[in-house]
Amino acid sequence: MNNITELSEKLRNADFIKDNTDLYSVLIQVFSSNDDKYEMMEITGMLESFFTKAIIVGTTTSGEISDSVTYNNKIAVSISYFKKTELSLFYSEYKDDEEKMGSELANAIKDTGKEISGIMLLASIRNINGGLMLSSFEKVIGNVLVFGAGAGVYNNSRNSFVFCSGKILEYGVTAVVFTSQCLKIQIHTYTGWQPLSKEMKITSISNPLKIKEIDYQPAVHIYQKYLHIKNDEYFFSNVLEFPIFVNRKGNMLARVPVGCEDESLLFVADVREGDLIQLAYGNVENIIKCSNNLRKKMSEMKPESIFLYSCNIRQIFLGPNIQNETQPLGKIAPVSGFFTYGEIIGDSSGINLLNATMIAVAMKEEDTDIPVNEDNSVINEDKEIDWNTGGSISLVTRLSYFINSVLEESQENFIKLQIMAETDQLTNVYNRRKTTEYIDNAIANADCNHVPALIMADIDYFKHINDSYGHDIGDIILKEFTDILKKYSDKGVVGRWGGEEFMIVFMDSENLKLVELCENIRHNVEMYRFTCNAKVTASFGIVHFKNGYTRSDFCKQVDDCLYKAKSTGRNRVCTVNDL
Repeated sequence: MNNITELSEKLRNADFIKDNTDLYSVLIQVFSSNDDKYEMMEITGMLESFFTKAIIVGTTTSGEISDSVTYNNKIAVSISYFKKTELSLFYSEYKDDEEKMGSELANAIKDTGKEISGIMLLASIRNINGGLMLSSFEKVIGNVLVFGAGAGVYNNSRNSFVFCSGKILEYGVTAVVFTSQCLKIQIHTYTGWQPLSKEMKITSISNPLKIKEIDYQPAVHIYQKYLHIKNDEYFFSNVLEFPIFVNRKGNMLARVPVGCEDESLLFVADVREGDLIQLAYGNVENIIKCSNNLRKKMSEMKPESIFLYSCNIRQIFLGPNIQNETQPLGKIAPVSGFFTYGEIIGDSSGINLLNATMIAVAMKEEDTDIPVNEDNSVINEDKEIDWNTGGSISLVTRLSYFINSVLEESQENFIKLQIMAETDQLTNVYNRRKTTEYIDNAIANADCNHVPALIMADIDYFKHINDSYGHDIGDIILKEFTDILKKYSDKGVVGRWGGEEFMIVFMDSENLKLVELCENIRHNVEMYRFTCNAKVTASFGIVHFKNGYTRSDFCKQVDDCLYKAKSTGRNRVCTVNDL
């Protein structure tokens, strides 16, 4: 509806208002483009007069979702009836003390002693440190299913707030707690955005909402360098489609800069020094795939109701095509929700504040007999939504394919170059530089339970082999010798140290009989039938790591052992005890 007058008319003529006698609880959510606080209170009062026992919560929005259709500049009211689920309302508000806000809310919920099925949070994320509030909330509440979002706003000059029970919360959060033995809640989430840039590191932050440096450079420079987005009055609108992906324990969390300050990037969701990040871009093909997967999962559950919390960036990116993401879900169950300034999701792995994300929450009271939707057969087919309606989205689709192809080619080329940089081209084992890295890593991880060891091997009289048979045959013999080393050294890393010398690095020599291993290799080299029936033998040195060894000490000691083997007759194995 457009205004309170239309709401009043709808309520007076409504046939959906049920007799409360057979209901346990009623939840009413108001999603409004209107930031007039007095009108919101008037709307809440009107709803309370029709639904005397209902819990009513609401939020300002960046767009509204009703009956699975997306709207702009409307007031949407969602009414959910529960037969066997108890609902409880809580709220907390503290300006500039988000830690107290989160802990107070969580303690109030926890003190009820009730077994919680799920918690819906609506917060004024734009005005508070949402990450700090959620972190404080999580410490108290523990592993509970949490979902919700931050209040949206149509432009930065307008107010954003949440409201409940006659309260307007500009700096706060409201919670609806679901308690039931039969309520089933499923939360699904996806972005559809994909990494665009190389991996970078946050090297300095001013506070949890402000990145100062990325890879030791002013943070804003990554947008200037990769996307030619300048630090001006258009910065926010230009970066909306290019959030930052933060790698948190393998989970990619989107973070959208909301502005710049002194070449730093400002956010509404938390960032941390040391986080690994990448620039991301909207991939239409991936959004289609995620949308189809979501519909299939939802249809399998057969929910009674679906709540959507979708980032306003998705609406900006997809434009009118945003309907293709929300409307198909209406074939499964009634759908309502809004476009947000941050999405909230929590489970056993923790509570996170997201950006650029779609969160879909499916609910049903398990023993409810849900009629089969006639269109469910269509939902389960693997059909693609037609997003290619021309215009900007069609261009974005083509560019997404181009970017994907370039990134794949770049990754393939990078892998090839990396292999070339690490591998000896003749013998196809690691080169000296990479072998040295393994030695350094072995030393760094050495302790009383992990004792590294080195074996150094050298082909005896290799110059004579080259002089007698030619360098081409010498190269073949080097390859054959390397194959023998790899065959009998599966627990070590084989590298070519230089010329006819090879190093085998063992990260841990415990339970490895290295003298016996070397004797086995030595014997097999001596008995092997090399190209041109060349007679080949090899000498070996062995050393175990000792506390205080540097890499130079470690390598010199094994080289000394090899020299001892060669100077005392060759075709033999020497250890430190032989020096």
